[in-house]
Amino acid sequence: MPTRSFNRISELHDVAQAQVGLVTAAQLAQLGVATSTISRRSRAGGMWTRVLPAVHLITGGNPDRFQREVAAALYCGDDSMITGLTALHYHGLALNPDVETATTNIIHVLIPHARRVASNSFVVTERTRQMPPPHTTRTYPRLSIAPPDRAVADAARHLRDRSNVQVLISEVVRRGITSVDDLTAVLDSGPRKGSAHLRTALAHVRLGAWSAPEGDLIDIVHTTGLPTPLLNRRLTTYSGRFIAIPDAWFDDVGLALEVDSHQHHAGGIDLERTIRRNAAYARAGIPCLPLTPNAIRNDPDGVALAITDAYHAAALTPRPNVRVSEPVIFDRAATIPFRWAG
Repeated sequence: MPTRSFNRISELHDVAQAQVGLVTAAQLAQLGVATSTISRRSRAGGMWTRVLPAVHLITGGNPDRFQREVAAALYCGDDSMITGLTALHYHGLALNPDVETATTNIIHVLIPHARRVASNSFVVTERTRQMPPPHTTRTYPRLSIAPPDRAVADAARHLRDRSNVQVLISEVVRRGITSVDDLTAVLDSGPRKGSAHLRTALAHVRLGAWSAPEGDLIDIVHTTGLPTPLLNRRLTTYSGRFIAIPDAWFDDVGLALEVDSHQHHAGGIDLERTIRRNAAYARAGIPCLPLTPNAIRNDPDGVALAITDAYHAAALTPRPNVRVSEPVIFDRAATIPFRWAG
């Protein structure tokens, strides 16, 4: 084999090895690989896999998740930046494989506004004049990713389901990945298109809501003229014994509201936990009004009436002798992969 040909193969191997088996058409051209060779090896039955336009996997086969991310970065250019759910994976938000969808499989990439790279296959490109300072992954090769607040905002703007946006915002704030203030700043400085669900979710999380039904519950309470309840606060006796963490708590009259999902209680463990919680309320003399997400969503007027009646009934009796804690802080070290709503 001629020395020049051997060197070309060796150089190609080095480039591909540094990019988890991937090479671009521009890199191949620099190595002197003919366009006809690239086409022949990438067509059906060839040795290479065309992952994206001008990005090839020379080891063949289907790319794994990381190879797809590297391919997206190579396709979009050196000054591009991965954002959205893919970036959040590197910031510590684990997506549960049981709920992977077409949305979570998309790789969202920010590119400078002057650059024109079209979305293709699993890559969605977004031109922006507000490119944030990049973070880099610890992987090799390193990937440029958006900071947490921008990644969350971009992900939220591309999620069409309002409940999933609420879940996302609640999780990243509770886990300390970013804050409500940082997200609000990004929201206020970014595009308004697609931001309605994010704006609503931030307002609910600022009040302490952990789920879409809890946020909707607060909206219903606001229509009744009753005081705004506290959300997700730890209740204890004055001796320090833990009672429960109600979804909503009217502290002035000592009334708990709980959003109980039939789906959530389908398992025996969750049903037993609910029974124990209700027994704890009874021992402490706390009236509790159970509500369902379905009722909150489909019968807000009925829910408003039920809450109003329960509130006025609780006001006729002495307030239970319990303490209310500061907002519950989520222990990031004990996180588990979160699940989408529904």
